[in-house]
Amino acid sequence: MESSTAAEAFPALYRAILDGVADLERCGLRAEAHAVRRDATAAYSGAWGEAGRRRLTALVARIEVVLAAHRPMGEADRLASRVRPDGDAETSWSWSTHRKVAQPR
Repeated sequence: MESSTAAEAFPALYRAILDGVADLERCGLRAEAHAVRRDATAAYSGAWGEAGRRRLTALVARIEVVLAAHRPMGEADRLASRVRPDGDAETSWSWSTHRKVAQPR
C-alpha cells in the first residue's frame, strides 16, 4: 500500500519539477534546468515507488536551493516547499506567482 501512496504523488511532483525547470531557464540557468529535467524524466520513467518519490522530492528541493541562491535578498525567504515532508502534494508553491496553489486529488 505504501508504494501506491508514493505513486499518487508522482504527477504533482513531476509538475512541480517542470514548473521549476521553467523558472531555472528564465533565470538563465539552462545547464541546471537540463540536468534536472534529465534526472526527473529518468525517475518518472522508472518504478513509481517510494525510492522514485524520494528522487523526485530531492529534485524539487534542488530546484528550490538553486533558485534561492539566484533570487534577490528577501525573496528566497518567501519560498515554501512544494511538497510537505510527508510527501503529500496537496498544496504546492508557484515560483512564478509566489503563492500557494491547490493540487487536484
